[in-house]
Amino acid sequence: HDTRTCGLHVHICKSDASLLHCAKMVLFINESSNQKLIRAIARRDGANYSKILNKKASYEWIKNSKGADKRTSIQRLNNDRYEALNFQNEKTIEFRIFKGTLKYESIMASLEFAYATWWFCKDTGTNDLTTDNFLEFISEPENKKHTRFLRAYLKEKGFSIPIKGLIRTNPRAEVQTSQVSELDSVEL
Repeated sequence: HDTRTCGLHVHICKSDASLLHCAKMVLFINESSNQKLIRAIARRDGANYSKILNKKASYEWIKNSKGADKRTSIQRLNNDRYEALNFQNEKTIEFRIFKGTLKYESIMASLEFAYATWWFCKDTGTNDLTTDNFLEFISEPENKKHTRFLRAYLKEKGFSIPIKGLIRTNPRAEVQTSQVSELDSVEL
């Protein structure tokens, strides 16, 4: 976890993905206005093993992928497997952005981010692939149980999570914890 040569790569099955869906994930991850979010969840900057590119500068990447069957067209979304999202694997989309970690919460936040990105990009328009809309999406009631670690992680990193997405602590658990601490300090 504490080296430049270790990364956490998350794979998602691409059998249900369309070319448009995958292209929207590329745009979301590579969009310059989303880089504060991407760098926070990745815990590192894009490097030669997980490049973040200006995909809006040229749409050759999407033009090159058209005209083939579904599987091949999605695999052609990137020519270099070392981009932030790698589509060259036969059956999966590989999120290469995450720094290695030994913390359970960071691993879970990374997994939840990949999962949430998949669903966020599926039904969101290309002009709405913003950080604010993503934060709203992960805070929706139907998404809260799948993004608990992600929302807590992003809040800790200074992102404003919509009120409906805030994780409330259980006051009874806090009371029990403080009572245990008091007992620990009492000599028997």
